Formats: sequence, structure tokens, C-alpha cells
Amino acid sequence: MAKQPETQKKKRDDQTRILWNLIIVFVLALVLIFLWDAFLFHSIPAPEGTFDLDSFSVPAFDLAQSGTVYAGAAVLERYEQQNSTIYLVEWEGQLHLLDVRTHFVSQRSRLCKDILVPENGVRVYRTGWGYEPVVTVVQDGKIIYCQEDVFLTVPTYRVMMTIYVLAAAAIAFLESLIYRKATGRRWRKTREQTTKID
Repeated sequence: MAKQPETQKKKRDDQTRILWNLIIVFVLALVLIFLWDAFLFHSIPAPEGTFDLDSFSVPAFDLAQSGTVYAGAAVLERYEQQNSTIYLVEWEGQLHLLDVRTHFVSQRSRLCKDILVPENGVRVYRTGWGYEPVVTVVQDGKIIYCQEDVFLTVPTYRVMMTIYVLAAAAIAFLESLIYRKATGRRWRKTREQTTKID
């Protein structure tokens, strides 16, 4: 019976280990998700001079300097939304509607949507995803309407940070379950041996 406080101490140590594991995995997952989104998922480099300390303005995304397959395309129309730029371009005799999204921190971009547009007729396109889709209407090869269909008033960076945190929390939770399962048996044996000594 004298060894009971030692068993409780061991249990507390086990819980502390699990908690620290959870915190470390959460922080690592959060950093990795952010870096993946900002630098790998958004694969088009930020415009030249974006982080120039002498300038207070952020250069706009330029398709001609993007290094994408459409860098040499003839830009017919361009519309800037909050975090996206909509282009109607002519490339190899065809019309393409491009939706380019920019990351809120790294200012790197990605080609979110590439839609082949017919030259005649009226078409309505909804590009983007989730909380900030852009509705574009093309008639006879011209954009007659382009507007962000915002139904959330929350700024983009808050929404993205919430997504990062939720994804990191899910990863940390799953890893913690695996960690407990993998190491729990060893701890149980140690506790059982301590109990037998008592």
C-alpha cells in the first residue's frame, strides 16, 4: 500500500507524456500545413518586388510573368476579386477562363480553375471553392458579369487559419490515439509490475 503514490505519479507522468505529444504534434502539423499551402500548393512564385521593404504597395499578379503555360496567352479581359484574379485569355485559338488564387501570406499563386469557353452563346461559371466563389458570365467570348459571391463576411486569413487549426487538431488527435495505443501496453506492464511489488 505504501507504493500507491508512486503508481499515481506514474499515471500522471503517462498523462503528461500524452499531453506533450499532443501539443508537439499539433504545432508541427500546423506549421507543416501552413508551409505546404503557402509554398507547395500555391506553386506560382510571388510577383517580383512583393517583399521589397522600400515599397509599401504589393505588386499585382501578372499572368505574363507567372511562368505558367498561359504566360504567353493574349489576355482579353482581367478582373480582380479579393483573393483571386479572373482572366479571359486566348491560347492556341481557344478561349480559356482562368481563376488564379493568391495565398494571403506568401503572395504565391495557383491556377485554381482552367475552363475552356465556347466562342458563342452565354455561359455561367462558378469558380473557386467553399466560402469565396466567383460567378462569371461569358457571352459570345466576352465577360459580361464577374462578381465574388461572398456569403461570409469573415476575412480570408481568418477562414484559412481556422482550416489550418482544425486540420492540425485532427492530425494531432489521430496521432495521439496511435501513440497511446503503441505505448499504452508498455505503460500498463510497468503499472502491473509496480502493483505486484506492492
